[in-house]
Amino acid sequence: MQAQHERVETTLDAAVPAWTEHLGRTPPSALPAPVRDIWHVIGRPRYARHISRVRAV
Repeated sequence: MQAQHERVETTLDAAVPAWTEHLGRTPPSALPAPVRDIWHVIGRPRYARHISRVRAV
């Protein structure tokens, strides 16, 4: 089971930077529905918290 966790972690470590780079160049309306849903549920609140912390400084 540990080997499976390591494979998943390695895959995510490789995929997430490319995915976020792609998001930076693609308008949200052009993304597939599941990705938009994930953005609205997870990404948008995290981005809002980040921006509020940056502006507070």
